Amino acid sequence: MFAKFRVLWIRPSGLVLTRTTATDRYPMHAGNYERWMAIAIDQCERAIAHQQSPFGAAIVSPDGHLVAAEHNVVAARNDPTAHAEVMAIRAACQALEVAKLRDHWLVSTGEPCLMCASVAVLSGVGAVVYGADNQFIESLGFKTGGVPCEEVFRQSAADIVVHRGVAQARCEQLLRQGSRR
Repeated sequence: MFAKFRVLWIRPSGLVLTRTTATDRYPMHAGNYERWMAIAIDQCERAIAHQQSPFGAAIVSPDGHLVAAEHNVVAARNDPTAHAEVMAIRAACQALEVAKLRDHWLVSTGEPCLMCASVAVLSGVGAVVYGADNQFIESLGFKTGGVPCEEVFRQSAADIVVHRGVAQARCEQLLRQGSRR
């Protein structure tokens, strides 16, 4: 019997294949959410230490490997698009030499804002895991665009799975800490 394969990404050196079945489309499971969120939280702490807005994000491959982790650098780069999620997506695409992160996971300390959710759609991520929601983030004075990421995904007809509230208390604590600067 032959296993089914699908192409996850194509590199100049050749195809990278992964075995897939209907039940393992997203092999990262709930037990790992906290592990990956810890990496995003570490990036958030780095952002605070560097006087940046308190957001961190990571990209995890479908087979559970860290591809990239970044924090917000808007102020450092004078670039309003340099949000943690966008920076992590850029770094992952560069590391993998691809423009699409099919079935990869975006893990973020905060719910992706309107821009970051749109970039997640365009990059083809398969799932988003976040801690603090946009309502909380807005209550601290950060602008999110006022649209929940799930609405962006729905309007874009993107099949992105969302897991909210992971390490929410810690993420909210860091956002409060970083908003007081």
